[in-house]
Amino acid sequence: MEKLRLEFPSIEDKNQWERYIKEYKENDSSASFLPEFNDEKNYEKWLSKIVTEECGIDLPKDYSKASYFFLKLDDRIIGHISIRHSLINDRLKNYSGNIGCGIIPSERNKGYGTKLLNLGIQKCIGLDLEQVTIISKKDNKAFSKIIENNFGKLDSETYVNDETIYQKYIIKLK
Repeated sequence: MEKLRLEFPSIEDKNQWERYIKEYKENDSSASFLPEFNDEKNYEKWLSKIVTEECGIDLPKDYSKASYFFLKLDDRIIGHISIRHSLINDRLKNYSGNIGCGIIPSERNKGYGTKLLNLGIQKCIGLDLEQVTIISKKDNKAFSKIIENNFGKLDSETYVNDETIYQKYIIKLK
């Protein structure tokens, strides 16, 4: 039986993560995986960074604490999620939100996105958040459906450069 779960990244995940990124890039060269993972070739440095970021150590001025997890199906990474513990500025409130996530292209349309977000929301409840803000591009219908499947309510739309529309969803936790 398959086991689906969130796990904090570990050094043992390095090869799986490299395969994950490769598949993503083969399907969408502009895909962003985790905004803070700028150099896929330095996984160990990234691991160190996310540990300190989760603890709130040496954060840049406009950053909040954040947690990062891989969605694993058995021993394979099939998704990722980042959770900001607070939204401390307008950029985070209006363009980033509390949660960013993705599913590897070969595992999409199987319900894993809805489950990934649900597991992430459970982590947010553990952080004692009262609500979660999630931002999605309006043309990303699949992500909007995932948010709505997790009781997200459309709060507002923001236009950027008169061509991109961002939708802000709120999920009440309390």
